[in-house]
Formats: sequence, structure tokens, C-alpha cells
Amino acid sequence: MSTFFTAWGYQVTFLEFFASITSFIGVWYGTTTKRITWPWWVVSSALYGIFFWKVDLIASALLQIVFIVAGIWGWFGWGPKGAKPGKLTQRERALCVAALIVAWLIFTPWLQSIGAAAYRTDALIFLGSFLAQVLMVYEKYESWPVWFAVDALATIQYGVLKYWFTSVLYFAYNSCNCWLGQMASNPKIILVDGPAGSGKTTLALRLKEELGCEVIHLDDHYNGWDEALGMDLTNTLVEILENFVNGRSSIIKTFDWHEYCFNGLKEIQPADSLIIEGVGAGQSLARTYATTLYWVETEPEIAFKRVLDRDGLDYENRIREWQIREAKHFIDERTREFADFIITTT
Repeated sequence: MSTFFTAWGYQVTFLEFFASITSFIGVWYGTTTKRITWPWWVVSSALYGIFFWKVDLIASALLQIVFIVAGIWGWFGWGPKGAKPGKLTQRERALCVAALIVAWLIFTPWLQSIGAAAYRTDALIFLGSFLAQVLMVYEKYESWPVWFAVDALATIQYGVLKYWFTSVLYFAYNSCNCWLGQMASNPKIILVDGPAGSGKTTLALRLKEELGCEVIHLDDHYNGWDEALGMDLTNTLVEILENFVNGRSSIIKTFDWHEYCFNGLKEIQPADSLIIEGVGAGQSLARTYATTLYWVETEPEIAFKRVLDRDGLDYENRIREWQIREAKHFIDERTREFADFIITTT
């Protein structure tokens, strides 16, 4: 194999270099749960398949065929909007572990019989990667801790075999997996903020369809018109979010706009995802818990007309006052400035 460059006495071939680079790009895109990861996955797997075959790491070479098939499968399985992760049941986890052990006991002697290098560890890398790949295609959080264990073993194996560039690459994979494992254990919290009448509820309901999670509408929890954006709202948001990230349920007050008082309760159960929409959702204290903040905006007169059509002509003065109040709130909280996504509606 032709040498591309030499680093600290190690000759990095063209094949190993480009296989490593394309592979890392694919893994990085995988952290975004976007399906663009899969074309990179296929290309890097093809390159690594050739590389591992040339150095007699037979199981690692065969594994790349699995990755190529999974890449094609993942492209169609994830769909244009990317992955929608979920978790395995305890029974499914136990079955995965049992299947991995049995497969290793069968596969290892076969690799030994054909003279494969590092057959014990290579068998475990092959089977662990196969399991992690299947879990990834099926959009399961557990794929990341499995990848962590596999890549840790691969880092050591390729280092011992003196394939330093590939060993460093797998170390980088593990850095990604550490981060992803932490991210996977945390629930996803999406905040949708912006002026009244901008289209926040419409966006929140579309996100709900994609994620299959609950939406909290702050209209149901404001303390009337004049105190809507006060400390009651801040305290309610912090209570919801603090409990949610720690896997606890919350019971919060609901506001009756006809009786103009709090007279109900709502329970929010722990889940993988939560959407909170409404003016004030993206305030600074709430942002510290959020995964993503959407800012939705439109022309003030369009927003005014939408709210008037929704609430009635009797509220015209109230709505004008509200627009002044919310504008000051957004300036004070710098909500738009900290948004991850800004959406303009017409």
C-alpha cells in the first residue's frame, strides 16, 4: 500500500488516511441524527474493508460489508427528517447481551481456524459493532454505549498492532460516544418562543407529530394578562424543567380565562422529550435546561390580526398592551439572540 505521509515513524497509507477521514465525518454526522451520515458511512466502510483485508484483519474486513448494508438500510429507514430515537426494554437489552455472548463463542473458533489476526478481540469488535449498527439503524439510544465499548477495544487492538492512525481515529470515536452517551441519557427539551400570533403553536404541534411527545401551552399557565410574564411563570417553568430533567413528574396550576383565576391542575409525566411553547418559554432560566430553542416571528400587524381573530374584537386593547409587554420581555431576556432556529411566518 502506498504511503501518504509518515508521522512519528509510522507510515500512513493513502487508503488508511482517507478511510479514517471519511469514517470520522460519517460518525460526526451520526451525532446530529441526520441521514446524511449514511453515504459517508458506506464510503468509509468500503475503504476500510479493503484496508483490513490487506492486513489480515478478516473479521474487521467482513464487518465493513455489514456497515455498507446498514448504511443503505439506514438511509431509507431514517427518512428525510433523520432519526427519532427510542430506548430498548430491559428484556430486549438482556437478549442483546445473551446473543452477543453466544455469537462470540461460535465466531471466535472459526476466525482462529482460518488464521485471522487477533481473532478473539477482532471477533468481539465485529459482533459488538454489528449489534451497535443494528441498534443505530433502529434508532435506539443504547447503540452509543455499545459503540463506546467496541471502540475502546478497537483503539487498544489497532494500537497493539501498530496501526496508529486508525487507533487514534477510534479514540476520537470514543470521545464522540462519551458525549453521545451523556446526551442520550438526558431528555430532549424544546422551547418555542416568539410574539403572540407568530405561529408558535402551529410549529409546536408539528414538532409533536415528529417526536410523539407532550406539548405544554403556556397560555394555560399564565397568571392573567398583567402578571403573565412575571415570576409565577418563571417559577412554573423552572419547576417543570428541573423535575423533567431529573425524571420526576410535576403538578402545575392551570389558569381558567373565563373565571380569570387558577382553578385546575395538570400533571406532567417524565418522558424522553417535552415541548414548551408560548411567550416567555425561551427566557434565560428556561434556556439553561433546553436542548433547542425556536424563535418564531412575523410582521406585528399580521400577528395582531391573528390574535384578534382568535380571541375576539373585545380584546383589541388588551392585545395592543400585550404586544408592548412582550416586546420588553424579549429585549430583557434576549430571547431571539439566543435562539437556535429563527422561523419567519407570513
